[in-house]
Amino acid sequence: MPAATLHTSSHESNEQKYRRNQAAEGMAKYPKLDLSAPDWLDPVAQKEWTRVVSYAEGTAISELDRTQLASHCILFATVKAAEEDIQKNGYFIEDEKGKQARNPYIGIRDSAIYKMKSVDTALGLTPQSRVRIELQRANSSEEAPKDEYEALLS
Repeated sequence: MPAATLHTSSHESNEQKYRRNQAAEGMAKYPKLDLSAPDWLDPVAQKEWTRVVSYAEGTAISELDRTQLASHCILFATVKAAEEDIQKNGYFIEDEKGKQARNPYIGIRDSAIYKMKSVDTALGLTPQSRVRIELQRANSSEEAPKDEYEALLS
């Protein structure tokens, strides 16, 4: 997978181009992500791994993020399995005393979704986190004012 590419514009100043190149060189120092799914992931998590890494090219995700990405895939598989149980058995099940009780897979699913949100945000897998990354990228491409008076005027 090639190193993360940074958006460039023909309207950039030399300083902006220099900063962008420095950032790209810094990102290139991180080891590239091994695209093959870890063999210890279950089949559902491995399928999710394949889906996600197909979109990872050009992002900041590197081999250092392999465990974080595997966590996303495990949580995805957990949500899927829990949801399948809920659909099969319903929101309420009969407990050992014959009384109606909340299906425990609801809590498992909800907990996995909650954890998945933070993992996905860290990896840039949510719309909100991708927008934040793109805004930071756009803001970093704006030329910095030359002095404090110019900063006041802008």
